[in-house]
Amino acid sequence: MISVEYRNSTDDSVFDGFQQSLQSNPVGVFVINIEGRLEHVNERASKIFGYDSVEEAHGKPLSQLEFFFSQPIVARINQLLIDREPFKIHCFPGTNLAGHFAHYCLSCNCSLASEGHANGVFGIIEDVSDQVKRQQELKSRVDELSILSQISQEVSSAIDTEEVLKVILTGVTARQGLGFNRAFLFLLDDDSKMLTGRLAIGPTDAAEAGKIWSSLEQDDRSLPDILSLYQEESERSNRSLTDLISGMRIDITNGSLFARAMQERTPLVVGWETELDRVTDRILNRLGEKQVAMTPLVTRDRPIGLLLADNAITHEEITDHDRQFLKLIADQTAAAVERSYLYRDLRERAVELERMNRKLAETQHQIIEAEKMSVIGEITSAVAHELRNPLTIIGGFANLMNKNLDPGSSDTEYLSIIISETQRAEAVLTDVLDFSKASKIKDRPLELNSMIHQVCDMLSVRMGNGRGRIRLGLSDSELPLWGNPDQLLHAYYQILYALMQDLPAEAVPKISTYSLSGDCRMEICCDHAPQHRGDVEKTLMQYFGSNNNTKRLSLIVAEETVKHHGGNLGVESNPEEGPVLFVQLPLHKEIADA
Repeated sequence: MISVEYRNSTDDSVFDGFQQSLQSNPVGVFVINIEGRLEHVNERASKIFGYDSVEEAHGKPLSQLEFFFSQPIVARINQLLIDREPFKIHCFPGTNLAGHFAHYCLSCNCSLASEGHANGVFGIIEDVSDQVKRQQELKSRVDELSILSQISQEVSSAIDTEEVLKVILTGVTARQGLGFNRAFLFLLDDDSKMLTGRLAIGPTDAAEAGKIWSSLEQDDRSLPDILSLYQEESERSNRSLTDLISGMRIDITNGSLFARAMQERTPLVVGWETELDRVTDRILNRLGEKQVAMTPLVTRDRPIGLLLADNAITHEEITDHDRQFLKLIADQTAAAVERSYLYRDLRERAVELERMNRKLAETQHQIIEAEKMSVIGEITSAVAHELRNPLTIIGGFANLMNKNLDPGSSDTEYLSIIISETQRAEAVLTDVLDFSKASKIKDRPLELNSMIHQVCDMLSVRMGNGRGRIRLGLSDSELPLWGNPDQLLHAYYQILYALMQDLPAEAVPKISTYSLSGDCRMEICCDHAPQHRGDVEKTLMQYFGSNNNTKRLSLIVAEETVKHHGGNLGVESNPEEGPVLFVQLPLHKEIADA
C-alpha cells in the first residue's frame, strides 16, 4: 500500500523532482482516484492508453478504458479499493483508444491517505510486446529444434524407405515446427535425369485441414501422433495428396526452376513475383499453389531427390528462415534415404547369400551323392567282372553237357535250369555293368520326351515288338531335366523292360508325361481286360511297391538313380484305370524359366 502524507515547504523541491521523474519515466505510471477517474498519468501511460496528451487523459473515467483493460481487470482495480490487496497481471493483450494492439504487464496497489483510508489506485503499466515477440520466436526455435530432434530419433530407428519419407514430410508440415501446409517428395530415377513423384503429406483441402489442425491443437502431440493422425484422415477421406503427384515426372535437364534447384543444389523459393518457365508453371498449376519452397536432397555430393513445400491452405508467406530450415530437414532426409537404400541393398544381399548358401549345400549334397554313385559303380563293376567269368564257364560246361546227354535223359531238365539261370544272372550282370559305365558320365541338360522315345526304340530292338505294344501320350511342350544321361536312360529302360517282361500279354502300357508343380512326371497305366487287373496290380506292387525284398537288382538300381536325381517313383491307385506307376523328377529350372 502507498500512504499519502501532507508535505511542508522544504519538501517541495524534492516532490517536484519526483514528479518530473515520473513524467519522463519509460514505464507508464497512472493514479486513479476514489471516483474512478485518472488523477495522474505520465506521458508513457497516456500514450499506452491511446490519448494524444497527458492533459487529454487527465480526469477520464476508468470505464472509458474498459475495452483496453477488459472487464475482469477493471473489476479487480475497483475491488482493490475495498480489499487493498495489490496484484500484478503478466502479459495480457489489449487494444488502446488509437486502435493499437499490443501485450502489456500491469501492476496495481492501493493508495492510502494519512488518515489510513483508501483514496485511489496507483498503477504501473508496461508494453511488453517486444518481450512477447522474442519469447514467441524463442519458442518457435525450440519447437523447430524439437521437431528436428524427433525426426532424428524416428528416422534413426526407421529402416523402410517409405517409413523414413513419411516421418520427414510429417516433420515439415508439423505446426509445432516449420509448419508448412503441405510437403511433396520427388526422387531421382536410376538414370539421374528424371524426378518422380514419390510421396506427399498434408491436407487435400481447407475442410480437411480444419479437422486435422483442430485435432492437433487439442494437446502437444508428438511426431508419431501427428503421422498417425494424417494416416487416419487419409484413410477416412479415401483421398491422398500422394495421388496428386503419382506418376508425375520432371526432367531436370530442361532448364526449369526444378532443374535449376537440382543443378545448383541450393534451396529456392518461388514467389508470386517469380517469372515461371512453362514446365514449372504447368507443375505448380497441378499442385494448385504458385508460392513454394524447394530444396534438393544431396548426399555425398550426389543429388537423390527434391523436397517441395507450400502453404496452399493458409497462403502464408514463405520466409528466408523457412527456406533455411527446410534445407536442414532436406539434409536429414537425404541422409535417411541413403541409409535406407544401403539397408535395402544389404538386405537383398543377405537374401542372395542365403540363397547361394542353400544352393551350395544342395550342390555339396549332390557331390556327395555323385561320389556315392561313383563308388557303387566301381564296386558293382568289379563284382560283375569277377562273377562273369565263373558264370560263363558254368554256362559253357552246362551247354556242353546238355549236348552230350542222351535224348530222354533225366539230367536234361536240371541242365536246362542251370543254363536258364546262368543266362538270367549274366543279364543282370550286363545291367549292372551298364550302370557302372553310366556313373562315369557328367551331368548335362536332358529332355524327358526324347528320352522315352529312345527307350522305346531300345525295347523294340531287344524285344522285337516293344514299341508296337506301347501307347504314347506325351506332353506337347518340352520337359527339361538335368542329370546323367546314361544313368537316367538306364533307369527308365529297366523300368519299362521289367514291365514288358512280366505284364500279361493282353495288357497294353500307356505312357503319358506332363509338368506338375515344378516337376516333370511320367505315368504308366495299362489297358487290360478286367480279368487281368489283379495280375497287373500284382506285378506293379511287387516291383515298385513299398516292399523292397522282392525287387530285382536292376529295379533297385533304377530307383536309387531316380532318387539320386532328386526324384521319386511309386505306384498310385486309380479307381478307373487301376494302379498307375509314376516317375517324377524336378524340372531343370533355368531352361524352364527361359
